[in-house]
Order: sequence, then C-alpha cells, then structure tokens
Amino acid sequence: MEKKPGLQLREESVFIPIRASFDFLKQLSNNESYIIRSRYPTINNTTCQIKMSDEWVAEISEASIEGGKGFQPADFQHFQYGFGREFTLVNKSRVFSVPEGLSSFVFALGSTGEVSGSFFELINLRGNFENYLRLVFEISDTGFRLTDAYDTEPFKTETSFYGGGLLNFNVGNSKMRMFSLRENDKLYLVIDSLKLIRYAEFTEIVNAILISNGVCSGTFQRGKAVILFSTAADFTKIADWSYIKYAKSKLGGGVIRPMDLGQLISGVPRDRRAVPPMVLGNVATLALKKPEFSRALSIICESSDTAIEVRTATYCVAMETLRNYILGDEMEYNRPIKSRKTATQIRQSLIKTLEEFSAEEFNDISSVRKKIDNINQYGNTEGFLKMFEVYNMRLSENDIETLKKRNDFLHGRIPSVSGAVEENRELIMVLLRLHLLLSALIMRMGGYLGYYSNNVRWKYPELSDEPVFRAFNEDSDLYYPPR
Repeated sequence: MEKKPGLQLREESVFIPIRASFDFLKQLSNNESYIIRSRYPTINNTTCQIKMSDEWVAEISEASIEGGKGFQPADFQHFQYGFGREFTLVNKSRVFSVPEGLSSFVFALGSTGEVSGSFFELINLRGNFENYLRLVFEISDTGFRLTDAYDTEPFKTETSFYGGGLLNFNVGNSKMRMFSLRENDKLYLVIDSLKLIRYAEFTEIVNAILISNGVCSGTFQRGKAVILFSTAADFTKIADWSYIKYAKSKLGGGVIRPMDLGQLISGVPRDRRAVPPMVLGNVATLALKKPEFSRALSIICESSDTAIEVRTATYCVAMETLRNYILGDEMEYNRPIKSRKTATQIRQSLIKTLEEFSAEEFNDISSVRKKIDNINQYGNTEGFLKMFEVYNMRLSENDIETLKKRNDFLHGRIPSVSGAVEENRELIMVLLRLHLLLSALIMRMGGYLGYYSNNVRWKYPELSDEPVFRAFNEDSDLYYPPR
C-alpha cells in the first residue's frame, strides 16, 4: 500500500464526532435527584442523589433509611436495609434499574443517618428500545493502545487527528467500531454499535469483544464504563446513559508485536505483523455464539494475573475446553472412525468378544468396557494434536512435548516452584509455550495468518535455535539474526 503524505492522510481519514459524548459525560459529575422504588419499606419512596465521580464511579449520596409502622430498620440490616438488593431509581428524565444493589455501602451513624455508596450497574430502561450505543472506558491505568496489536486506521475528531487506533469490524450481524483516544489528559477506549441495538444485546457483544481482545492483544481491558444512548448514528445527539462496573483490567502479555517485528525483520506485510480487524470480529462472533469457545477465552484472560503454576494448569484446562469444542459432536472431523455406523459395528463386535470371557479373567471389566465404548474418541494428546491439524497449524517438537505436559498438571506432577525466577525456568517455558499455542490457535480460528511472537525466545535470548516469530504454517519461521 502506498504511503500517503500526512496532510492527505488527515484529510482522507474517518471523522468521528466525540464532543457531544464528552460534554454529556462532564454533566454527569453534577448531582441529580431520584426517588427510590423498592420492595423494602426501609428505602421505598425515599430520595437520593446520583452522580459520576472523578474516579469514574457512579455514586449515590444523601440517601436515608426509614422506620415505620410494624417494622424496624434493623429487621432488614442483613440486606443493607434494602440497598443490597434490586431497586429502581426514578425521576422526570429517566428510570434506572439497579439489579444487584450497591457495590459499596456506607451508613453514617448519628443524627443524619445518611447512606452513601456506589453501584455495580445502572441499567437505563431506555435500553429496552433500540438506540445507537457507545461504551466509554477510562483506560489510563493500563495505557492500552490498539496500535500495539492491531492493523488500525487513522481517524480524526473535532479537535484531534490520530495516525492510527481505529478498528471497524462485524460481530455476528452487528457492525461495530472500536477506537482509543486522549481527552483532557486521559486515555479512553470507545466501543460503538453502528446499527440500532438494544442494551442487552450490546452488552453481550461488548463482553465478547473484551475477552477476544484479551487474547488477541494480551490486555484484558475492563474497568468502569459509561454507555451512552444516541438518537443519531454519528453520536452527535446523546440522549441518555447507563453504567457498568466491570472487574479490573489484567495484563497477560501478548503474542502480537508488530512494531518489534517491523524493526527486526524488513519486508513483512502489515497484515502479517498485526491483527486485522476482521480477525477480532470473527473471534468475538465465535465467543458470542459458542459458549464453550467463550469459556476458553475467559479462562485464559482471567488467569493472567495468577501464580505461574496456577496459570499454567489453567491453560491446560483452556486447552481441554477448546479441544472439546473443536472436536465436538457437530464437527465432521471429530472422530478417528469416519462412519458412525462403522464405529457402532466395531463397538458391538468388541463387546460381543468381551462377553465370551469370564469376569474372573479381569481385575476391572468395567474399565475395559469403558474403553470399548470410547473407541471412537481421541485420547488427550491425540486430541490436542488433531485440533491444530484441523486448522493446518504446523507444530514443532517443543510444541508437541508441551502438549504432553497436560497429564503432568492433571496428576500433580508440576515442576517445582521457588521464589527464584531462574529456578522456575522449566515451568515458565511451559507456561509461555502453552500461552502461544492457545493464542495462535484462537486467532487462527478467527482467520489470522500472520506471525506470532515466540515469547520463550524473548524471555531467554540465549536460545538461539528458537525462532523469534512463529508462523505455524507453510511459511518459514523468522529468526534473528536472520538465517
């Protein structure tokens, strides 16, 4: 692709309006009055104030707990007087459902008896209808940049031009957009639905994107988010908002390093160095539609900050989960014997032969019968190798030996762990290889045909026989210095 001059690139780049969104977000820092509707008499029909704090937290204040005829507030203390259960917030402008109650709760003892706290989620009932929805994360905690992993596009806003950082992709039938930007000295990640969509569907798609991005980029970006409701497709007319408090972000280490690859080895096309947006969309679509696949991605992302022995064992579980999905019943390549009819005939013949022998000839005849019943299923290591074969991924001897370690972790034969990093070398190498195999397989399922960073080599530079970047296909792996 011909490289365009900066001025031409700026003029031809996509324009994304963001001013209306951030003006609306700024207004949320002001207190707004609501009436509480609850099945608990201690808080029903009381008033409170809601606002967004500077720390990007939806807060409640000036709430109260009431006594009444026939009940005492202490009767409901174990439910946080009603604040720990579902309730609704109502004013003239909007209605919020609070499905999980408050995430934090402070009851000021004394004459005021004032209640304050924060929310897990505020669901705007406008979400029952279709809107254009925009989710905004404040991501200064991780410094996550889409350009670190993806093949992004330039874009411009009302006040700024960005040479990269924009992704357009489809998740199922939904056209989505994701971009990162800086506003008021803070970093933000924005996810837009470019078609009319309901809140519940949008949040499901966002969850699929987040775990897919966690694998593709190595950063499981989450945190506190505001979802903006727009009546205009270009997000110039913001009408309302909701709030979600996701768990904290996790940094797991990625296997896509486009800048390093471009600096070390010349001539590699951009779409072989960085993940195309379509791949993220394809992975997210699988996560949205296939629970087993989504579960494997979640296992990988959630384990990224655990101890190395726990993380390695968890990767083995994720590998099992992927194998069960890839070689599942609906897949035509899922069994060693092609024809189910033939497999049944062989099974029946073996059972008939088994029955010709006395039970006294066996220590455990039920175990033998179970093996016959499972004759048309792959063994553990065979299944692992088969799922990579399905996606035409060439494995090295080190890869195969790593996959065989699954049984070691399952049966407690884990390499010793100590406080010294160098003494944990064997376990760290298994961890890094498993992570690469899982990440590469998932992205290959999404259609990525580029190179992956071999983090074992980056961790241990003295392993000169190891490639710096892996292809897992007919292309040669990349070494440095080049061979």
